[in-house]
Amino acid sequence: MIIGEVLEARGALDGLLAVAFILYSCVQQARWSPVHRGELWRTPAVLAVIGILMLRRSALESVTPQDVVLALLGGLAAFGVGMLTGRITELRPLSREARAALERRRSRGRGRRSTAPLPSQESRAGWWGAALWAVVIGIRLGVEILAEHVGAEAVASAGGILLLVAAAEAGRALLVARALR
Repeated sequence: MIIGEVLEARGALDGLLAVAFILYSCVQQARWSPVHRGELWRTPAVLAVIGILMLRRSALESVTPQDVVLALLGGLAAFGVGMLTGRITELRPLSREARAALERRRSRGRGRRSTAPLPSQESRAGWWGAALWAVVIGIRLGVEILAEHVGAEAVASAGGILLLVAAAEAGRALLVARALR
């Protein structure tokens, strides 16, 4: 009984962390931020690995064909929304203010990028990019409703959420990386 309550609380925390990431992403989409070419794929990769590990921890033994089909359909839809986000993303040369802030941060030796070259551009998808996260959430809710009807538990888990978000981030990264060339 106690183990079930702990697992339920852990699942709620995992879901809350996914929502927090989406809110953070909405803010990032709406404002100009430096584009680190080498880091574009880091977020989708990390989210995918964590999602897979969470699925392994919770439900991998019970993955059904329905889970796989729903994961693929939801992932493709989220990837498409991410590509749309990447398509509407604007790029511009790094502003003086952003460059100065990055140089100050570097001079203090703070951050992972203290030795990496400064980015030359910054990006913003604007409020439309932030609004597209609502579409990703809608996709997630649709997948969860369908999963409940067909008995697909794995895809409805927190790991499934992270894989869906990773697909959306990968779609965005693909087009932003292409535009940076």
